[in-house]
Amino acid sequence: AGGEIDPKEWKLLVEKFGNKCLCCGRSDVKLELDHVVPISKGGKNIIDNAQPLCRSCNASKATKTIDYRRRN
Repeated sequence: AGGEIDPKEWKLLVEKFGNKCLCCGRSDVKLELDHVVPISKGGKNIIDNAQPLCRSCNASKATKTIDYRRRN
């Protein structure tokens, strides 16, 4: 996939978006790293292609390219 996301970068990104899922807004669940452009569709494993989603929203998004960061 190319690239690597440092745990510190991920922590800062999650904090930037208020420690909540960018799709449903929940902050009471563990957040997962979602690739805006899925790796399977040519997306890179870099922080600029990452967004925090809860497990449910991440599973629903599946391999679609949806950028929830623009709404926040």
